[in-house]
Amino acid sequence: MTIADHSMGIEPCDTLFLVNPNANEGKARKIWEKLSQKIYTGAPGLNEMHTIRCVVTQSSEEAISTCRDAVNTGVKKVIAVGGDGTIHTVIHGLISNGDLTNPEIEFGIMPLGNCNDFSLNLNLKTKSLSEALEQLASGPTKPVDIGRVTYTRSNGDLGDEFFLNMVSIGLSAEVANELNTKKKKFTTFNYLKSLKKVWKDYHPPEILFNFDQGATEQFQCSVKTAVIANGCFSCDGWKLAPDALLDDRLFDITVIEKMKLNDILTLKGKTKKGSFVHNEGVTTLTANKIRVSSPDQRNLTVEINGYTPGSLPATFEFLPNQLKVITG
Repeated sequence: MTIADHSMGIEPCDTLFLVNPNANEGKARKIWEKLSQKIYTGAPGLNEMHTIRCVVTQSSEEAISTCRDAVNTGVKKVIAVGGDGTIHTVIHGLISNGDLTNPEIEFGIMPLGNCNDFSLNLNLKTKSLSEALEQLASGPTKPVDIGRVTYTRSNGDLGDEFFLNMVSIGLSAEVANELNTKKKKFTTFNYLKSLKKVWKDYHPPEILFNFDQGATEQFQCSVKTAVIANGCFSCDGWKLAPDALLDDRLFDITVIEKMKLNDILTLKGKTKKGSFVHNEGVTTLTANKIRVSSPDQRNLTVEINGYTPGSLPATFEFLPNQLKVITG
């Protein structure tokens, strides 16, 4: 086994660790320092990874380009070290021309971010860093669908993003904007605090959902918030799409229509469990391709892992191939 760190260009390797040192307000860097020592000293199972390269990235662009270089030189396993934002960034380096560049590459996660919602879908719970490394070295893989959202940029052009977990529209996207503006962590406390503030000036828009191959062809309503989900969890462990499966080629759509602010605040426990979807004013649907638009042409933001790249209209679909994700 050989190891390289902080490489400017990627030489051929079997396993690539891509580290976001800024994840969880820099706490990931401190944990990574301990973790890298275990890699250097040969933690159990690491010999199965053969040639390992560890790159501490300084930007999203560097993470994506480094990942693409590794894919093009035959990497077998890519590990994202960080949270949901890091995962979102790294998967873009695995994709080219609208699909996975190499569907045989395994994708692993070391969940060291402030928000690790996608990891909850995989039951990635470990007792120690050594155990986490062993899981990444020899753990089983699960096929996971990759969503693609094509949205509208501020200049009217189309853009696209790929995602593993979920996308939100409406109030939740506005809350994300508020948290980003104030540079607040995405915790349950901060989310609820920002929700109270955003709620005062929020007027629920009419949103039209057009579906392909679903139980319903079209659905329109006044929306407080909506999620288009591949995974179950968001907002620091809330089950916003409790029946979502990562590999069924279906998006689970949860639409909250009529709830009052106090109703949402008192639903926190039910939201954690996912049972809130049975309440009046909540609609759930499934489809494998969706077009979402605003009939009155309102500029409604699309949010992915706290990132707000554009607005409606937007189309959601799956990539042809599934990603092999290492599970616990």
